[in-house]
Amino acid sequence: MRPLTSIFFLAAFVVAGCGGTDAGETTGNASASGDDTGTSDTVEADTKDSPADTDPGSPYPEEATLVVPAPGDGPQIYESVIAEGEYHFAAPLEGNLVLAQNESEVQRIDELTALVLTADTEPGSLQLLLAVDSETILVLADDGLFVLVDNNLVASPLGEFFEGQTIQSMVTANSELWMATESELHLWRDGMLFPVESDDLVLASPQLSFGPAIEGQSALWLANGNTLLAVVEKEEGLEIWTEREELTLSSIASDSLGQLWGLSEGDIHQRDANGQWYWWRFDSPVLVVAASPLSTEVWFLLETQLWRHLDGQFRMVMDNISFSAAVADGTGRLLGVDSGDILRITPGEEPEPIPVTWSKDIEALSTESCGPCHGPKGQGGQPLHTIEHWTEKIDSILFMVSNNNMPLDPYPKLTHAQIATIQLWKTQGFLE
Repeated sequence: MRPLTSIFFLAAFVVAGCGGTDAGETTGNASASGDDTGTSDTVEADTKDSPADTDPGSPYPEEATLVVPAPGDGPQIYESVIAEGEYHFAAPLEGNLVLAQNESEVQRIDELTALVLTADTEPGSLQLLLAVDSETILVLADDGLFVLVDNNLVASPLGEFFEGQTIQSMVTANSELWMATESELHLWRDGMLFPVESDDLVLASPQLSFGPAIEGQSALWLANGNTLLAVVEKEEGLEIWTEREELTLSSIASDSLGQLWGLSEGDIHQRDANGQWYWWRFDSPVLVVAASPLSTEVWFLLETQLWRHLDGQFRMVMDNISFSAAVADGTGRLLGVDSGDILRITPGEEPEPIPVTWSKDIEALSTESCGPCHGPKGQGGQPLHTIEHWTEKIDSILFMVSNNNMPLDPYPKLTHAQIATIQLWKTQGFLE
């Protein structure tokens, strides 16, 4: 590995927030001085010798042999059907929530309920979901960049700066956002969008990942044509390193152990936390590698098989599957679309379902949330204070609370967990 060049920020565009609704267009200065003259002093970074004693720029010379598990030797996993239908996109939200899209709708769903989302403009096919921070969730679609606000997809003001361009890849780190188009790299930080340029940095529809360290510092990784680059931020600016040449990676992903995983023509190229490279070849080509910087689990989707890497071992965990998409959710789980159905693969033993009953769970919810209007002494509306009422009207109740039509103000809307409890009570057969 060797440093390619110094790179630097140009003038930054001030943005109200990538999830806001107003986009400012005043220019600021990206230098450390914070001058707001509208011009940019370039901030050059010092180049240094490679920290590695040897050049790991060629693949590991031997094709490593995968471990084939004996019957019963594979890790315990279980699958959950999140939703059935003609879905083509699914991405994990917090907890068990999922953002999904079928031919006609965008939905926020879990195993029990589905809520159709609205959009101020037609997003087209969804491609990527990215949580920038705890409050900002970006969604990249064919027709632009959107932010998830409550139950709506709202056009992000960041999208205005990419009109006429196609965002190829996005990755987040420390509440910051790196974005790559076919030929440009941008950093969104503290409400400002910084285009990044260098005469030596010629982009070719790069794929991004963040995490694995260079000289002990977390780096941005770019699979750029047939070259793998790493960008490290220094006090003086940014440095770019050439990590691999003559290696075309169609996708890259990082895990929580500081390892980088790349997919090239069906083979897996692994860079461990010490910078050593390994070249893995399966019996059939790998189609998708799914990993998260929050988890040690790494998943590999083959044409009809699902493999997992954990604790230095590869294991086949499912056979005869046909996933068309797969995303790691950061907790060790995998979310995938299999023949139009959304599945979640979870390591471990499947827990026994907890019974939901009227007396223990639903009656108190009915009294607190529905009682003021629909109880024995309610202000109006049809009665909904007995198990018989609820059993008869369950579909109407679920529809009204799922769409936030009930309870009426000033009473608080039901939480997603409460709605899921009602749905589970129905699924389990209205236990008393």
